[in-house]
Amino acid sequence: MHPREVANTGRWVTPNPSQRPGTGIRTLRKRLELLVGPEATVSTSEDDGWVRVRIRMPARAIGMPEEHVA
Repeated sequence: MHPREVANTGRWVTPNPSQRPGTGIRTLRKRLELLVGPEATVSTSEDDGWVRVRIRMPARAIGMPEEHVA
């Protein structure tokens, strides 16, 4: 699997119930599933003043042979 992570300082904002929360993350998950398949994953976390989004997908999805990925 080939991971990528985006991190920023801060915290997740509590969603406003009158708006559709998480549209960007939900759309990202759907697009990855359509393009790569169910083995692609998106996870989010908040820890010690940082928020992170981590994307994992098979190396073949980005044109890398599996044996070149640690």
